[in-house]
Amino acid sequence: MAANAALVLRPLPAQWTPPSTWERYIPAPTPARPDTRDRKGYEAAAVYVLDLAGRELSVMALDSDTISADTQTGEHLFTDHFSKGLVPPRIRLGTCLLRYEPDLASAEVLNALLAEAEPLARQLLDNLIPVPGTGQFDWTPAAMDAAQRAGHLIERRPYRGTKHDFPYRSGRQVLEVNASDLFRVWPELVQEEWAERTGKQLAYAVENVHTEAYRAWQEPQLRKRLWDILGDGDLDKDAALTVVGVRAWMHGFRQQKAGDLVPVDAEVWDGIAVHALHIRDDSTVAERQRVERRAVDAAAAVGVKLLGVTEWSTDQLRQRRAEIRAELEELGARIGELEKDLKPAKALRRAKVSRVLAWQEYGDTDSAVGRLAGLSHTAVGALREVLEKDDEESE
Repeated sequence: MAANAALVLRPLPAQWTPPSTWERYIPAPTPARPDTRDRKGYEAAAVYVLDLAGRELSVMALDSDTISADTQTGEHLFTDHFSKGLVPPRIRLGTCLLRYEPDLASAEVLNALLAEAEPLARQLLDNLIPVPGTGQFDWTPAAMDAAQRAGHLIERRPYRGTKHDFPYRSGRQVLEVNASDLFRVWPELVQEEWAERTGKQLAYAVENVHTEAYRAWQEPQLRKRLWDILGDGDLDKDAALTVVGVRAWMHGFRQQKAGDLVPVDAEVWDGIAVHALHIRDDSTVAERQRVERRAVDAAAAVGVKLLGVTEWSTDQLRQRRAEIRAELEELGARIGELEKDLKPAKALRRAKVSRVLAWQEYGDTDSAVGRLAGLSHTAVGALREVLEKDDEESE
């Protein structure tokens, strides 16, 4: 994102105090606060949310039930967000719990924490990179580090100054690598076929790259090769590897290979609807291929490289057939209901046809009776045979 752009802070109102309905009494002390027995706490928390589009960092004090249900509090960041290149539009940087820390439940304290998180939020925003052609962003090591540091800053606030305070990233050594650096050091990973893949297919390719990178990291020679070029200091035998920015790199690679055209997935191209009209539920492979070629040519004429067109046409065929199956299922259900309603009437008709046939009057042929009853002459004939057989057996 644009570096050095303003970051707007949205603090709590200076006069804010927690509502009395949030109050809870703490029946027993906690390890971090042995003096909390019979103290008042709050079933609430302060949530720190970063909005990407507005470049806003806000703090919201909410009760626990509201936090669980409120979508405005943003998404927690997990490992998958970093590895898959997913940056939520609203990020929940961290949550400061107030249940055991009533002293933190003031606008002054929570707004001060907001100010502390501001440099890290700015670093996060300024180091995100665009994913070409999507309007979305991906992570860099600097952006990921800022997000994790901000989370640590906020989550540890209740423990600050106690023996239970915890440092940032205590534990194993981690080599954080940008995808561009990884592919520069290890070009064998790059697949030319990525240039023809759709966004969904590239998402699978991103996962494959992480799988291959993990496997390579288990090989001592490859691990040393990566560390010598990208690492700093001595390599620990238990060090971990984290790669970010793969999604953005792949989309950039795809854009580069497209030359003057803009890669667009067929399913989202705004000109695809007119071509979808030419795919029927009984279209042959050859017919669909002709539609695909016309769509690709039409897209190229307006500067678009259409991707995944075969998958798109196959999906259209499946949709058409699924629609027919759904209509058939609905029709079958309707007829079934009608047949249930007709069952008594059919039984009555059969009884009356049987009475007419039993008279054996001249002119009551199968065709004549059938016309009266709305039956075929063969159906009437079959019923006549049943009646005659019954008569024979009764004699």
